[in-house]
Amino acid sequence: MPNVKCLKVPEFFKNEDELREIWSNSETRKKLLEGLAEKGFGRAQLAEMQMMIGAENSDIFDVLANVAYSLTPLTRTERASAAKLIVHQSFKDKQQSFLTFVLDQYVNQGVDELSQEKLKGLLELKYQ
Repeated sequence: MPNVKCLKVPEFFKNEDELREIWSNSETRKKLLEGLAEKGFGRAQLAEMQMMIGAENSDIFDVLANVAYSLTPLTRTERASAAKLIVHQSFKDKQQSFLTFVLDQYVNQGVDELSQEKLKGLLELKYQ
């Protein structure tokens, strides 16, 4: 198995802050993933990278940050737990309930659950 530290991710971001900014918006995240796929870093390759660094339960953001900047990956559960603290401090009960539901879907299914296309379906699923 190749050493993941030897892999070079194409230059789609200049630093960790720019990667975080790109990743936090579903549209720019989608474009980044499309660009990576065009350069040979599609879903299968990114999943393989996840396994190589022991981050199968982490977000692809964490994989990219680890490969590019040697940052320790967080699990989706850890990320969602931190977000839930902010949700409970910043939103009212009904909003908290929906956002907690979305975060739980993220933990179970991955970042694709946070796309604009999926949010309508999640609203219908939660409130049918």
